[in-house]
Amino acid sequence: RKIKGQISLKDLIIASPRQPINRVMDRRIVSVLPLADQEEVAKVFAKYDRPSIPVVDRIGRMKGVITADDVIDVISEEATEDMHRFAAMTGEVDDYLSSKTLTMAKRRITWLILLVFAGFLSGFVIESYSSILKYMVALSFFIPILTGSGGNAGMQSATMVIRSLATGTLSISDFFKVLRKEILVGFVCGIVLGGATALRAFLIQGDIALGVIVGVAMFCAVTLATTLGGVIPIIFKKLGVDPALTSGPLITTIMDALTLLIYFGAAIAILNII
Repeated sequence: RKIKGQISLKDLIIASPRQPINRVMDRRIVSVLPLADQEEVAKVFAKYDRPSIPVVDRIGRMKGVITADDVIDVISEEATEDMHRFAAMTGEVDDYLSSKTLTMAKRRITWLILLVFAGFLSGFVIESYSSILKYMVALSFFIPILTGSGGNAGMQSATMVIRSLATGTLSISDFFKVLRKEILVGFVCGIVLGGATALRAFLIQGDIALGVIVGVAMFCAVTLATTLGGVIPIIFKKLGVDPALTSGPLITTIMDALTLLIYFGAAIAILNII
């Protein structure tokens, strides 16, 4: 019952009727084990482009066959699960219209509660630096754009890295390569965004100090966000946690608090110098 080789339908049709099968078959056997993960099986199909792959035990005995149609269903389910996790939702994947209201609420509420408590950190930071806001009220005008830019930059990096981990083009061993690349990307994006926001602050408010504070904060926040968004999914994978749990809302909430710390820290440092 051990597999000797594989042959495609095309090769079987064009082969001579009198030609022995052992001269037509491909002896490079591509197979998977019975306990192989669904995602790993999907990667094998993508790598070898086979219409079907046999399932064999450790001594090579055939246990079954997986077809490309089966894998397409798995890929669809896994992609949907990853999308839900990235949006901070838990539970089984169901059809949207057929899902009950309470069921959908339960899937969303756990992460929403956690994110609310995490969001308290941002409020705590603002409260802690309320004195500087009273001193320079214009600082509050730029809080939304700074926190929004940091969260968006982090989500972009996290999305790219999570997708690459899922497709196998990135691995845990690439941690320092990702770290270096995201720092450089964040540096470039930070300079552009920092310059734009600094110019806007100076032209609208007419305050050079405010422009410098906003520009420096934007540069630091975007650089940090791209870096964290790139490396956190790899850290999660190293810890055995699904990288998709490094969700957009989670990255955004973390960056909100960190961006505010950077912003007010830059304000205090620059105002003390001036």
